[in-house]
Amino acid sequence: EVHGVDPHRSIFFEDSPRNLRTATDVGMKTVHVLSDTDWGKMGLEDGDGFIDHSVVDLSAFLTETVLTNV
Repeated sequence: EVHGVDPHRSIFFEDSPRNLRTATDVGMKTVHVLSDTDWGKMGLEDGDGFIDHSVVDLSAFLTETVLTNV
C-alpha cells in the first residue's frame, strides 16, 4: 500500500519458500528460484501450494514468459 503496488498484478521472485507464503497471502503470484541452500528448502515442510512456479534458470523463465508476451 505504501508504494502503490497492486499485489494482484505483481509477481514475487524469491529463493526462500517461506517468504513466498506471505506474498501469496497478500495476493501476489510467486516464483521460487530453486537453490541447494538450506534456506531454499525452508517453508516447504507443509507443501508448496503457495508457489505458482519453480525455476532453476530465472533468465530463461523471464525470456520465455515475459518477453514472449510483450
